Amino acid sequence: MEGANLSEATVEEALLGGANFNKTNLQRSSLFLSDLRQANLNEGDLNQSSLRSTDLRGATLEKSNLTRVDLTGSYLQTANLSSATLKGANLSRAQLNQANLTQSQLQGANLFTADLREANLTQVELSGTNLMGADLSSAAAVQSNLQGTNLEGANLRALKLEGANLSGLNLRGADLSGNNLRAANFRNSNLSEASLKNANLGSANLMSANLSKADLSGADLSGAVLIYANLSNANLLNAKLNGASLTKANVCGATMPDGRKIKC
Repeated sequence: MEGANLSEATVEEALLGGANFNKTNLQRSSLFLSDLRQANLNEGDLNQSSLRSTDLRGATLEKSNLTRVDLTGSYLQTANLSSATLKGANLSRAQLNQANLTQSQLQGANLFTADLREANLTQVELSGTNLMGADLSSAAAVQSNLQGTNLEGANLRALKLEGANLSGLNLRGADLSGNNLRAANFRNSNLSEASLKNANLGSANLMSANLSKADLSGADLSGAVLIYANLSNANLLNAKLNGASLTKANVCGATMPDGRKIKC
């Protein structure tokens, strides 16, 4: 079926494991509940198709067009979605653990309560994406753009965010303890009451960030930009601040690396 025109086809509950749909036109098709394990869908056009509850474990969808596709509750464990276009796609409750999404486009996608454990999200465009309640533990979002993303209630434990753009996000109370956040952009973000204990924030941009009551104990903030940051009542005990810029930062009530508490 390589290169075939199957637009608007209805192929539901079909057994298509290992099938070759390379460069196939499947626009507005329905593959509901089908078995597509290990299938080749590279460079396929699945624009606005329905793949609800479809089994795509181990499938390859590299460079495929999945714009506004419905993948609600689908199984995509270990699938290869690198360089795929998933703008506006519905991936709510999808199983994406250990999936490869490197350099994919996910602007405006819905990943509500999706399982992204150990997924590769390196250099992914995630602006405006809904990740509410998603499990991103041990995933890698290195150099990815998460600006405007909804991360409310998401599991961010051990999520690698080195060089990622998280500017302007609401991360109040988030648990990022021990995470690699080196050179990440948190400018104007709300990290109040967040746990950043032992996190690597070296060279991170925290300009004008709200870190009030945040736990930064043991964090590496070497070379970090904290200009105009709100560090009131934050815990910086044993944190590394060598080379950090704290110009006009608010440290009222903060506990400094040496244990001193700054008076207001």
